[in-house]
Amino acid sequence: MKKIVLILSVILCVAVSCQDAVTITKELKQSSVTLNDNNLSTGKTAELLLVMDKNWPEEVQDSVYSLLQKPQVGLPQEESLFSIYHINNDLFKGDFTRRANIVYIDVNASYTEAECKMEKNPWSKPQIYAHICAPTKEAAITCLAANRDQILYAMFDNDIAKLQVVQAKTPNVELQDYIQKKFGILMTVPQEYEIGREGDDFLWLLYRTKKNDRFIMIYTSPNKKLTREAMIIKRNYITSQYIEGETKDIHPKITEYANYPLHQPLKIWSKEGAELRGLWETTNDYMGGPFYQFSFININGECVTIDGSVYAPEEKKRVYMRQVEAIVKSVK
Repeated sequence: MKKIVLILSVILCVAVSCQDAVTITKELKQSSVTLNDNNLSTGKTAELLLVMDKNWPEEVQDSVYSLLQKPQVGLPQEESLFSIYHINNDLFKGDFTRRANIVYIDVNASYTEAECKMEKNPWSKPQIYAHICAPTKEAAITCLAANRDQILYAMFDNDIAKLQVVQAKTPNVELQDYIQKKFGILMTVPQEYEIGREGDDFLWLLYRTKKNDRFIMIYTSPNKKLTREAMIIKRNYITSQYIEGETKDIHPKITEYANYPLHQPLKIWSKEGAELRGLWETTNDYMGGPFYQFSFININGECVTIDGSVYAPEEKKRVYMRQVEAIVKSVK
């Protein structure tokens, strides 16, 4: 393990000090693939296909794994952004080329320098293909280290896009129409969701199974502030009013610690707003989990918030959170 950490540390230092030797493609090249049922990308949610020589020394392969298994923020337990499915280069053909997220590492002495090229939808849709070519293993890993965040976040967004395609195939049309009438927004709601509670400016949607619950809240507020503090106050107020437990002193609230919840500006389609990501807990109870929300100001000057959260005490939450985030980000 010490040997693996040492190799990775050296590689990361090289990546910082030798940026000029690495070509970084900032804009994704996009193919003209048209989406249909025959070319929808494959693979599991939160899965990355790594195409790399399996005969490389174990410590080198482990260094690549360490780079690609960056933790996802906003979860109660550590989970990586992606699980890795590793195949050898000679197997990359046929169905493997349709995987949604692909990192292909090609090492050949004929290359004069390391380069990372990213392409959108080369064989299927939605798809992100990151091709790293380099003259040596060390140069390839240095290139991957320099481009790691750009690759992983593009693939995270691609996962959201793929989930939205799947969710749109089995919508709860009646519920979607009701949301449009009540809040003036278009969004995709899968057929498994139903109304759990409602108020004049509030709607709580539930998808419950024996092992976990997924929730979507939609609410409006006259408070137009989209700061971190304002969004925390609004969510805590809404949950205290509408999501009561057995007694009035039991209700969800945002967990504030370190830099959480995370806040940043976000634009979805034409809607300029802000996102909030973090954890919720229940006052005077033991329930809790992750949440994600997007807020924006509508044409009537109201703040509209769409909030997705998960309660899955005995399971990993990465995939469930990605599913509710896809619903939140489907707003138009």
